[in-house]
Amino acid sequence: VSLSENSSAQYEDGIDRDLTISKMKSRAEHAIRTGDVYTAQFYYEEIIKRDTQDLADRFKLAEVYRMARNYKKAEEAYGYVYD
Repeated sequence: VSLSENSSAQYEDGIDRDLTISKMKSRAEHAIRTGDVYTAQFYYEEIIKRDTQDLADRFKLAEVYRMARNYKKAEEAYGYVYD
């Protein structure tokens, strides 16, 4: 773990876990555009942890699980959205 000048924790994997939801959404969307579904998955999972009622982001997480071929988790996430 290293601390940058603004005291934000950045881990060896390069993912900053102390971002605002807005920043995480932006990074998740960028990750999807560049084909990095696992980074997108991480950010959407973090977003859902902070805002469990956000169905739009839960749907995006389901889509990311599907893209990553994690069909079991995709099914669960889609089920949460559509139930």
